[in-house]
Amino acid sequence: FTPVGLLPDIAKSLGKTEPTTGLLLTAYAWVVAIMSLPLTLATSEVNRRRLMLTLIAVFTVGNFCVGMSNSFETILFSRIIIALSHAIFWSIMAAMSIRLSPKGKGAYGLALMSGGSSLSAVLGIPLCTYIGHKLGWQTAFFIISGTAFIIWLILLKELPNLKSENSGNLKSLPKILKNK
Repeated sequence: FTPVGLLPDIAKSLGKTEPTTGLLLTAYAWVVAIMSLPLTLATSEVNRRRLMLTLIAVFTVGNFCVGMSNSFETILFSRIIIALSHAIFWSIMAAMSIRLSPKGKGAYGLALMSGGSSLSAVLGIPLCTYIGHKLGWQTAFFIISGTAFIIWLILLKELPNLKSENSGNLKSLPKILKNK
């Protein structure tokens, strides 16, 4: 959501209007909405540790590319790549947070994940907007990328090997869609 607060800055630096630059948000949202199910099904058998490390790496590189970008098209392409990782990330996070919680504490793990997500919106967006206004919008994306890289390093060290469990597949889709 970082571009929300930085839309005027990004638009000005690219020589675009704010409504045109707003397409960076619209395209991102549409990619996440459209690609969540197919990408989640496509990665249903992938080891969750490997998948999470890949998703965070894509997120890291994508945000770094946004920070390096000076054209609307490059930013749009980078944001679409980030959106593809986002589409899978949120599809697996609830189940992973429950699986990684101590036995009998799955609800607590899920609450922590939800609380962290809320905090990122409440604190992260204003912080990135402030940084972007003071140091340039690209700096905000470099900081996001750097933070994501640190998280990737922590996950590389700490995240256990997790086989995919109870994941759906294309054959299960009709049954899921019929479930009221």
